[in-house]
This record gives sequence, C-alpha cells and structure tokens, in this order.
Amino acid sequence: HSNHLDNNTLHSPPPPPRPCKETFTVFYHESDSDTATPSAPPWLENPWLKVDTVAAEHLARPGDGAGGSPSARVNRKTLRLGPLTRGGFYVA
Repeated sequence: HSNHLDNNTLHSPPPPPRPCKETFTVFYHESDSDTATPSAPPWLENPWLKVDTVAAEHLARPGDGAGGSPSARVNRKTLRLGPLTRGGFYVA
C-alpha cells in the first residue's frame, strides 16, 4: 500500500498510531504528481528507495494509544527520507 504525500499533507497532524505485530520495510518514491497505478511505478526496489526496516519492537502494542490505558506506552521510530527533489512522494 502506498500514499502520495505533498506539502499540504506533510503539515497536517499525523494519524494516531496503529499496532503492528510484524517487521516491515519502508520504501519511498518521489513524483511531481499523483499518477501512480497498481502497476506503475513498478513494485520493485528500483525505482523505490529503501528507507529502513522497522522491527516489531519499534511499533505500538495492541491496546496502546488512543484506546489504551492512560499509562499505555507507544514506541515510535522516526524515519528520514531524502534528499527530496520533487513535488511529492509515495511511501510504501
């Protein structure tokens, strides 16, 4: 799954964290417009650029966050992209 992000999107408040039990890899692809389809750009590591692999221990646990107890802990990992040279980008 991917989403095209532009400057307006980047200045919006982030959505609440969601739990995930699996390790996953984050990729991004720069684009000047929202033109992606299910087959383009191709779902290959090139033209997508790998950002990082996120291990499950860096993610929220079930019950944490908005629906969790007041003392619930949310683990977060900050990922950095770039340098960015186009008008927007997709994250997958």
